[in-house]
Amino acid sequence: MKGFLCKKFYFIFSLIIFSVFLCSCEDYDKYYINLGNSRLSSGKLDRAKEYFEHELKRNKDSAEAYFGLGSVALAKKEYPAAIDLFTKVIGLNPNLAGAYFNRGLAWKEIGDIEKAIVDINKGMEINPGHPLAYGLRGDIYFDKKEYDLAIADYDKALTIDQKNEWLYLKRANYWFVIGNFKNSIFDLEKAFKLNPSNITALNDYAWLLATCSEKPYRNGEKSVQLAEKAVVVSRSAGTLDTLAAAYAETGRFEDAVKIQEESINIQKKTGSNVYLSASIERLKSYRGKIAWTDYSRKTFEIEKVISK
Repeated sequence: MKGFLCKKFYFIFSLIIFSVFLCSCEDYDKYYINLGNSRLSSGKLDRAKEYFEHELKRNKDSAEAYFGLGSVALAKKEYPAAIDLFTKVIGLNPNLAGAYFNRGLAWKEIGDIEKAIVDINKGMEINPGHPLAYGLRGDIYFDKKEYDLAIADYDKALTIDQKNEWLYLKRANYWFVIGNFKNSIFDLEKAFKLNPSNITALNDYAWLLATCSEKPYRNGEKSVQLAEKAVVVSRSAGTLDTLAAAYAETGRFEDAVKIQEESINIQKKTGSNVYLSASIERLKSYRGKIAWTDYSRKTFEIEKVISK
């Protein structure tokens, strides 16, 4: 919904952790594997890598150790390395669903969608009850604009796991893009109730309430409350951009200008230019004392007239 926030990373990491669980060891002799999985689950990636490498010194054909190293590479966004490592795992243990899921995720991240789908489908043959795999495949279909297939996978994922906030957020994004704001709000509320401190839930919900193209769904005051909470959790370019939109929706244009300028400065400082032009357009809107939804609609109407 909001391009600034990388909810994808959190979803990726939760998928890795779930897959590690599929590969977890009940053999207490696997001391380093268990330590590595523990460190991986807590985000201590370099330490996890050390433990998995220790295990390979003991057993050079340890599928669990290669799986752990692949998961570390995936979490670090080292996708080609992750693909090689999970391929090694599959060669050693072709019945490990998590290896196919994680390799599929790596294929997706480097843009090889067809290989990603093949791997995810293979993993589902082995373990058809993996909710995050359905969510991942739903993302692929969504990116391909195959929306019927995407929503089917999101729905299936949520029938398996109704307490995963990230799955609700993914489906909320789907509803938002196709213009079903009522359903999007329903799923955002679900995610928010499951985890009131989830930064993506706060930010996406605030953005919808501040900028929705259908006025009945806009709620500036509630948007400000949510956006301010998001900024407390993470004062980033994305959360500030949303807060500025919320302030503008409530008529606080001076505050909106100040916050939007801070968001733009962060983007320039970090070299994050993907959304910079849109952010600058929003700043123009607030300086003109126009809320973003009204400004963007007015701009669209002007462009439509010019194009005739």
